[in-house]
Amino acid sequence: MKVRLFFAAAASAVTALAFAGVASAGLNVVYVFNGHGGYSADGLGQNGGGGSIQAEVPAGSTVEKAFLLGTYFGAGSTTSDAQRLINFDGTNVQLVQISSIVCAGCGFLKTAEAEVTAQVAAKVGSGGGITNFTVNNDPTGLDGVALVVVYSNATLPESTVAVLDGSSQPGGDTTTFNFASPLDKTIPGFSATMSLGSGFSFQGGSGPGTHVCAPSQFSTVDVNGARLTSCAGNYDDGQGNDGGLITVGGVGDLTDNPINPNIQAGVDDELYDIAGFLHQGDTSAVLQTANPSVNDNLFLAVIDITARATVNDPAITATGTTVKATEGAPFSGVVASFTDPDTSATAAEYSATIDWGDGTPLTTGTISGPTGGPFNVSGSHTYLEEGSYTITVVITDVDNASNTATATSHATVADAALTGTCTDSTSLTVFNGVVQTFSDADPNGAVADYSATINWGDASSSPGTIAPSGAQFTVSGSHVYAATGSYTITTTTSDVGGSQTTTACKVLVASFAAGGGSFVIGDLNSAVGTNVTFWGAQWWKLNSLSGGAAPAAFKGFANDPATPSCGSGWSTAPGNSPPPPAGPLPPFMAVIVSSSISKSGSTISGNSPHIVIVQTNPGYDANPGHAGTGKVVATLC
Repeated sequence: MKVRLFFAAAASAVTALAFAGVASAGLNVVYVFNGHGGYSADGLGQNGGGGSIQAEVPAGSTVEKAFLLGTYFGAGSTTSDAQRLINFDGTNVQLVQISSIVCAGCGFLKTAEAEVTAQVAAKVGSGGGITNFTVNNDPTGLDGVALVVVYSNATLPESTVAVLDGSSQPGGDTTTFNFASPLDKTIPGFSATMSLGSGFSFQGGSGPGTHVCAPSQFSTVDVNGARLTSCAGNYDDGQGNDGGLITVGGVGDLTDNPINPNIQAGVDDELYDIAGFLHQGDTSAVLQTANPSVNDNLFLAVIDITARATVNDPAITATGTTVKATEGAPFSGVVASFTDPDTSATAAEYSATIDWGDGTPLTTGTISGPTGGPFNVSGSHTYLEEGSYTITVVITDVDNASNTATATSHATVADAALTGTCTDSTSLTVFNGVVQTFSDADPNGAVADYSATINWGDASSSPGTIAPSGAQFTVSGSHVYAATGSYTITTTTSDVGGSQTTTACKVLVASFAAGGGSFVIGDLNSAVGTNVTFWGAQWWKLNSLSGGAAPAAFKGFANDPATPSCGSGWSTAPGNSPPPPAGPLPPFMAVIVSSSISKSGSTISGNSPHIVIVQTNPGYDANPGHAGTGKVVATLC
C-alpha cells in the first residue's frame, strides 16, 4: 500500500519518536510537522460525477501542508496523465502516481498524489470550521480522492504530524515505531487514535451491524500484536459500486472500535482509538496491516498520540564533488548531490547551507532535481585568494529538521590570470621608464602580490618596480646600455599565486655625439625615413626650416647645452669654431630638430622642438668639407 502516516501529539509523553519501517518496501517520511497544531482528513468516492470533500481546520490556524490523493483500480500498473488530472475546486491538479499493487479480479490498485498547500491555504485562510472543496470530474478508474491538511495553531496542544510514503504487498506491512523514552500513559488527557484510508473498499450488508467483509474486500489491522479490526474497508465516504469505493477515517467519523475485532462484521469507519493497545513503559509500537482479499488499497494512515514526537526520516545520503574556481572570479555551479529513499520527494522539501571554507558567512544553496531525485545543491561564491578549500554542505529536510546530511567537497581555486602588454620605444643609453603594463583578472590584486624581472636584451637583467596605474599595474626599470642599437626588453611578472605574464618589446637606444652638444637638422627634413645632412659646408642649403632659412655660417653643430633636451634652445659659434666631435659617430645618434635658427653677432641660436634618432653613414669628418649624413629612423622626443 501507499501510506501517508500522520502523528499529532503533546510534549510530555515521549521526547522523541523514531521510525523503523519493517515491510516489503517500508514507509518513507515525506513531511513532518512539530508544534502546536493538528490535521484534517476526508475522502470522496464518486461514480460519474462531482462531489464535495472537506477540510476541518480550527479558527486561528495556518495551513502548513495539504495533499490531494487519488486511489485507482483497473488494468495496467500505471495510470495515464488524463486519469490523474483532477479538477479540484475549479483548478486542474496533476497527481503523480506513487504506488501500484496487484488486485484480485481488478488488475491493479494504484495511488497518486499532489501537494495542494497553496490552493487549500488560500481558501481556508485562518480556519474556523469546515471548508468545502469541489471535485468536478471523475476520470476512468478513479475510486475516489482524499484530502489531508496539516495545520499549526498556537491554542492547540503540541503535536507531531509525520507524512510517510510506502508500498505494501497483499501480505501486508509491519512498521515499528521506536520511542526514545518509555511511553508515559499516566499523563492527564493521554489519548491515541488512528485513522485509515482505503480504496476499492466494499462491504456487504444492509446497514450498520449487518456489514459482511468476507469474502469481498477487507483488510485487517493489528497494533502491538492485538487485533484492532478484521473489517477495515467500508465505503462510507463513497458509493456501493466500482468507481466510488473509498473510505477515509476523519471528518465526521467517530473513534468507536469494532465490538468484536476478530470477526468480519459490524460498524467500521476506519477511525480507531488505540490507547488501549499501548502500554505504560512501551518503548515501541508495532502496526501490522494486511489485505487477505487482495483487493483493497490501504493508502492512508493517521496516528495521533498526546506526546510530542520527532520522526526520523529515512536518511538523506549526500555526496561531495570537486569544484574548480578562479580567485576573484564568481563561481556558480554544483557543490554537492544527495538522494532520499522517498521516491516522491521533491526539491522543494529540502534546504541547504554552504560553508565555502574561506571564513566567509554561510550561504543558502539552490536545490534542483526531478521528483524522487537525485538532487543537486548549487551555489555561487567568489574566492578572494587562490588555494585549496574544503566546502561543507548541509542538507536539511524542511519537513523534519532532524533529518540532515553533510557533504564535503573540495575546491581548487586557481590564481587569476595576468595579462601584460608593452610597446616598442626609444631611449638614450640611460634608460628609465615603463617596460610593461599588466592587469590581473583578480580585482583584489595588490602591488605586494607581484614581482617582476626585466631582461634588458644585452645579457643583463634586474628586478622591476611595480606600481598601480588605475585598474592596472606598471613595471618600470632603469638601465645603462653600453652601446647604441636595437634591443629586446623581455619582462616577466609573477603573482605569488603562480600566474605569470611575459612581454617582449624593442627599444632603439641612441646617444648624442661624444664630448657634449649635438648635431642639428631642419624640421622639414625630420620625418622618419628621410635622408639628412647634419654636418657640412652646405648645411643651410640642405636643411629646410619652417621658420625660414638658416644662416649660411651655421654648419650643423650646436655645442651648448652639453646635453640637449626637447623644448630647450641651443647656441653655438659660426662655422666649425665650436669644434664638432672628431668621430667616429654613434651608429644611432640623437640629433636636434630645429624649426628656427638665427644669427646675432658671433652667436647662432635655435630652438629644439624635437630630438630624433639618425642612423649615421660612414664618411663623417670634423672638417665641414666632409659631410655628416644618415637617415632619420625614430623620434626620441
